[in-house]
This record gives sequence, C-alpha cells and structure tokens, in this order.
Amino acid sequence: MTPPELVLLILLLLSLTLLGLAARAILRRSDEALRQVERIRDLESRMAELEKLVALREAGLDLADDAVLYLDGRRRIQYLNRAAEEMIGPRRGQVLTDAVRDRDLDSLLRRSIAEGQGQSAVLQLDWPPRLVRASVSLLGPSGILVVLSDQTELRRLQQVRRELVANVSHELRTPLASLQVLVDTLIGGAVDDSEARDQFLSELREQVGHMSELVRKSLHLAALESGRLESEFEQLEPRELVEPVVSRLRRRFERAGIRLEVEVPNDLPRVRADADQIGQVLTNLLENALRWTPKEGTVRICAEDRGEVVRFRVSDSGPGIPSEALPRLFERFYKADSARSGEGTGLGLAIAKHTVLLHGGEIWAESRASEGATFYFTLPTA
Repeated sequence: MTPPELVLLILLLLSLTLLGLAARAILRRSDEALRQVERIRDLESRMAELEKLVALREAGLDLADDAVLYLDGRRRIQYLNRAAEEMIGPRRGQVLTDAVRDRDLDSLLRRSIAEGQGQSAVLQLDWPPRLVRASVSLLGPSGILVVLSDQTELRRLQQVRRELVANVSHELRTPLASLQVLVDTLIGGAVDDSEARDQFLSELREQVGHMSELVRKSLHLAALESGRLESEFEQLEPRELVEPVVSRLRRRFERAGIRLEVEVPNDLPRVRADADQIGQVLTNLLENALRWTPKEGTVRICAEDRGEVVRFRVSDSGPGIPSEALPRLFERFYKADSARSGEGTGLGLAIAKHTVLLHGGEIWAESRASEGATFYFTLPTA
C-alpha cells in the first residue's frame, strides 16, 4: 500500500470513528429528548388532572350555600364562589373590606392576622344588610379563607318562634283563667246544682275547644312560615275550590239568617293550587264574613279572570274595618277595634296570607267604616 493510500485509509478510519462518536452522541441526545418529551407529557397530564380537581372543587364550592372567599396576603379577593358573588357582587381583585364596608369584619380580619389564628363572630352587615357568621382561617403565610354564613333567615325564624310562643301563651291565659274559675266553682258546690253544673260544663267544653283550635292553628301557621308544610298542587277549576266550602257552610248561613251568594263562572281558567289549603283560606274568609254580618245581611263570594291570575273576592255587609287597621289585618293575633274583636283565634287571616303567598298569589282587604269589608286574593293560572 502506497503512502497516499495509507493516509487515505487512516483518514477514512478517523472519519468513521468520528461519525460513530457523533452518531452515539446524537442517539444519546435523542434518548434524552424523548425522555424530556415524556416528562413534559406526564407533567401536562398531571396539570390537566389538577385543573380538573380544581374545577370540581370550585364547582362544589359554587353549590355551597355559604359565601366562600380566598384572600391573598394583602387581603385582596383572589377567589369567591357563587354564593359570595350573590352576596357582595363580582369583587375579584378588590380588598375585602373595600367590597364589604364593615368595621366589624375589618376588625375580625386584622385580629386574626395579628394573633396568627382563625377567628369567628356573628356580624350585622350594613351592606348588604344581613346577619352573618363570619369565620376567618389563615392558610399559610399569605392566604386567608373567609366564610360568610347568612344567618338572617335563621334568626327571623327564631324570632317568629319566640313571638309565636309568647302570643300563644298570652292568648291561652284568658281561657285558662276561665277554666280555673269554672272548676273552682264546681268544686265549691255548684256540681250539686244540676242546672249550674250543666251550664259550667258547657262553658268548660267551649273553652277547651277554643284552646284546642288555637293550638292547632298555631302549629299550622308555624309549619307555613317555616316552609315545612307539604302541598299537593293540581290544576283545578275555581268552582272546584269554591263549591265544597260553600256546601259545607251554607247551613250555618241559613241558621244565622244571612244570604250567601256565589258568582263563579264555569269558563274561568284553571289555577294551580292545593285544594285543601285554598279551601281553608276560603273557609277562614267566609267564617270571618259570617261572624260580622248582621242578620238578613249578605255575604258574596266571587271569582273572575284577571289575565295571568284568577281573583277571588269575599265581601260582606257588616260594620266594616277602620282604615288604620287594614295594614295590620294579616298579622298574627291582631284584632281591629271592637267592630272586629271578639270570637276567633286571631290566626285565620295570618294563615290565609301565608297560604296564598305559598301559592304565588297576593291577598289584601278593602273596606270603609259601616260599608262592609271585601277580602281579595289571587291565584296564578295553570
């Protein structure tokens, strides 16, 4: 082999060696690149799973009744769920105490941060006006979780319960006192007088009946106000609501010498109603009219199409209701002046009001002194 050929061979071998080294380096880099790609794909997959978890958690928080807010170290709102947006509006990026201008909430936040531990308190917010239980939790060095639980309705129901107990206790005091007197009189010797005994026993039965009716209506009203009363809504013709009540009460009107007139056309649209509950409303209104209409007077019950609602009307020819009493007629235990006081539990109109509201209707009264009274209520058409 000549020297030039030997040089060429050496150069070829060197080239092949260099090519081999380069190929191995390229393969190593390719393997590393593939591993990097796999790592990136794995990271992207984990990020996607994390995003799904975050989305699911946010969706769960959006279903929560309580307002949930996450603040950064500067107390700026970084996240708020749907309940929080409904309470204070879409305030992302704002300082919480700028979004909800309340000194007590600001003090609660500052105290939690200063003491390095969570705090909670019941606050009366001025804006929005409501009662809330505010709970503050510290999440690490720069995260704050705030939960605002609306207590307004709960406190209202508690107040309703307290008022109901107080009113029932007050209303029971008189019949209980009467029962005590009657029982003491019987024990004192009246039981031996057959005529007096029969009279006292009759009064005892009447007072017990009054108390039983008071308790029954009080429980019914409490169920209505708390939303615990079950309803069975149907599509009914107005006559189907009126006729059973009229049939049941007509004999009482006849015995009292009072005319009961019914004007309910057959072509009225159907309404969505619970027949028993609306029947009780009509019964309350008719019994009220019967109680205050003089002999040979007239009570009239009517129904008419008013577009999206059917309007029912019960009017009487009694003494009427003073104008200053009209706004309070549907309050529990409220009784107007002597023209409308006397028998009854004082709960019938309150029950009627809450029942009609439950059905999506309205109820009101109109009257002029000495010109009778008219009670109206509406039911949405089916």
